[in-house]
Amino acid sequence: MRYLRYLLLLGIMLMAAHFCYSIWQDFEPVEIVAVHKDDVSSDVLVKNFPVTDRGKLDWWQKNHAWLKEKYGVPDFAQDGSFSVWFWRFGEGYKKLPTHDFRLSVNTPQYLCFAEMKTEKNCIEKDPLLTVDTGSDGSIYYTLFEGSYRQRPGGKIEIIEWE
Repeated sequence: MRYLRYLLLLGIMLMAAHFCYSIWQDFEPVEIVAVHKDDVSSDVLVKNFPVTDRGKLDWWQKNHAWLKEKYGVPDFAQDGSFSVWFWRFGEGYKKLPTHDFRLSVNTPQYLCFAEMKTEKNCIEKDPLLTVDTGSDGSIYYTLFEGSYRQRPGGKIEIIEWE
């Protein structure tokens, strides 16, 4: 019985520590490491991105005008659509492994940027947030815990997939 009490206390302490860490991460300033663009989307490499979905959405709402001004993101297509991917920068740029990916199921996927004329022009794929537009003018947010939609002039709502 005594050990059960200690285990319960340890569990509560771990949950509290995780909660505090998540809140702290949401207030840590986001660092934009690089922005890469192609014809259809923009890739933003970041450090210290908020951990929670709410933190990520709030960050986008507060900073999308600044991103447009400083980095030209989002980059609108002729039809008014855009797509922005936020990727965890992680351990930095890496060289694309030369072994055959089909031989190992444990090899991480890489995203490479052809405009970088160097061997180390890839990152490990770790998407944090995707923001893009739909044909109805809505903005769609894809995150780890779910997908959200913001209709023109409306509030953000969770998308229930059927």
